[in-house]
Amino acid sequence: MTVTEGSKAPPFDMDILDPRLYDDPWEAYRWLRNNAPIWWDERNQLYVVSRHEDVSHISRLQELYSAAQGVRPKVLAPMSIISMDDPEHTRQRRLVSKALTPRMVRQLSDHIRDLSNQIIDEISAKGACDFVGEIAIHVPLIVIAELMGLDPDQRQDLYRWSDAMMAGDGHTDADDPVLRAMAVFDILANNADRKGGHCLAGDDGRLWAVDNGLTFHCETKLRTVIWEFGGQPIPDHLVADLRRLADDGPPPALKPLLDPAELSALARRAAAVADRPAFPVDHTGRRYPWPLV
Repeated sequence: MTVTEGSKAPPFDMDILDPRLYDDPWEAYRWLRNNAPIWWDERNQLYVVSRHEDVSHISRLQELYSAAQGVRPKVLAPMSIISMDDPEHTRQRRLVSKALTPRMVRQLSDHIRDLSNQIIDEISAKGACDFVGEIAIHVPLIVIAELMGLDPDQRQDLYRWSDAMMAGDGHTDADDPVLRAMAVFDILANNADRKGGHCLAGDDGRLWAVDNGLTFHCETKLRTVIWEFGGQPIPDHLVADLRRLADDGPPPALKPLLDPAELSALARRAAAVADRPAFPVDHTGRRYPWPLV
């Protein structure tokens, strides 16, 4: 593999981390593969690898390359096991691989064909349709629902949930101050279940955190998908909030919900983070919830 430095710039503006690039990426792909298949991107301080042979080579050499720190910088969360190294990658892959072997997929082929014909028959009288909305989303969602043991009639809910989840992933600015505040909240609450689908970008432009079963446990339980701030300083206004929580205790509405040990642990966490105001780093690659979404 040959590295091409960023001095060999493309003849057009290209921000490889801008999601809008991938609305029509073909010119960028063509230039990279023809002129700089391994290109140092000075703007984003990373290497861009564009040829299949090189990507395949890199993905197989875990002793030299790692996916555990994220394969998509500046997005909200790692949404797939491709953002893991072994042994965690293999452990989680085994959970689904038995249902997706070539033999199992071949067994599904007749069922998928029947589903496709059924859906086409249902809309054929209309003479025209929205292919994505009326055909393309239904077959995979029905099959996925069946594999997961869910009611296929709930596929519209599955579609809506996955769409909202991916909207949170693809359209939330990783530098959003609200996301940083959410990361600090998770440290304080000792959140063991911050999934990607719990961080949603609303139509109102706000970032919504959807939480379930928060415990404020005394023992370390932190499991989250928000690790991209690791090692960075926590903003001063959040540090001030941490000091206030450590000194004055939690809001009155929260106090009756926690026992004395949990209140004490909360105060200790707030004081510890305020004393060393930096976002934590996951050196193990294992402090992610399961499933990630």
